[in-house]
Amino acid sequence: SIPKRNCDSFLKKIPKRVKIYCVGGAVRDTLLKRKSTSDKDFLLVGTDYEEISNIGFIPVGKKFPVFIHPTTKEEYALARTEQKKGVGHGGFLFNSSRDVSLKDDLRRRDFTINAMAVDEQGNLHDYFSGKDDLSKKVLKHIGPSFSEDPLRLFRLARFLSTHPEFTVHFKTIRLCKDIVHSKEILTLSKDRIWKEVEKGLNGKKPFMMLDFLTKTGAWKNITNTEKLSKTNTLKLHHAISNNLSSEWLAAIIFSDCAWKEPHCLTTKKVKEKIKLLKHSKIFEDEVIKNKHDKDLLSLSILKFASKARFYRNSELIEPTLKLIFFNKNPDAKTNSIKLYNGILHIFNTLVSASVKNVMDQRPKDSNNPEEIIKSFRRGIIINILDNKFKFD
Repeated sequence: SIPKRNCDSFLKKIPKRVKIYCVGGAVRDTLLKRKSTSDKDFLLVGTDYEEISNIGFIPVGKKFPVFIHPTTKEEYALARTEQKKGVGHGGFLFNSSRDVSLKDDLRRRDFTINAMAVDEQGNLHDYFSGKDDLSKKVLKHIGPSFSEDPLRLFRLARFLSTHPEFTVHFKTIRLCKDIVHSKEILTLSKDRIWKEVEKGLNGKKPFMMLDFLTKTGAWKNITNTEKLSKTNTLKLHHAISNNLSSEWLAAIIFSDCAWKEPHCLTTKKVKEKIKLLKHSKIFEDEVIKNKHDKDLLSLSILKFASKARFYRNSELIEPTLKLIFFNKNPDAKTNSIKLYNGILHIFNTLVSASVKNVMDQRPKDSNNPEEIIKSFRRGIIINILDNKFKFD
């Protein structure tokens, strides 16, 4: 719904000839009868930049036709048309003059289901059969200009994760492949791509997003890798079923890219987890190889605890081990669980053990505290291996 003009000190200043509409995701979600995941976006038709600025609305950028309401902080945009003049997401010229109509503005949007508007009286304006496509659960572009904005491909992929009940119209898929073929994806900033991928990883079905990016060739564009490896596909399924964070999911999908730095910004925390996954593979091999040799196993555990920085951040222990000892082979499920429980207990005991008393009791002439701590912790591991866990 749109705020009543007479009840808002700023809206009442807008001339009556100017029409106000609620547009985009909020309209879509209302028709879907679900709580909106989108902020309300409002559209002003029949006005211009100077008039709205003079009323007191706060411009988002110099001459950019979007404003923030001074009190509610909601977004009000001028009706506008776009013309492709350059490459990438930002290569457009805007026309936001007073004569731009509601239909003109809605025509420039991405999908029919996002191109509906509700006026101040509550009437729905649907020029492109968005409501019908919504009932069919289909994502369909409005016109050929869809392929002019490469970011739309990632928004579509993300939407498939957050709304997995939707399918993509075959003509829209064709336009997405045209975007990939043009290589304009690489003109997008890594940050813009990351924001869409991150939202998709937080959705209900991240695999829907990844499948679409793979089938259209976009995944290869940003990673130089055809598709997710079989091992990481299984690992990703396991991570999702264990409710691991989007940072862990991102670390998994980007850990086997052909490019060291994919064309997608990953945060420092994700990069640290990617590094941890690489150390984890070495540790997993050592555990399997040395599980019957407590001396070698204890050394491997000590080394990995330091590399993984478990002493600084014990919250990393459980998700890391879940990804190491996940059930790749159903026949080995019992052994995987036993290994997981045993190693988890060892690491939890290590990080909770205080080294203060050990250091306080060390000989005064001792000048190698690191070796003292290492010996103390190794003793804890061997004691557990001797008395609690016998790995098959």
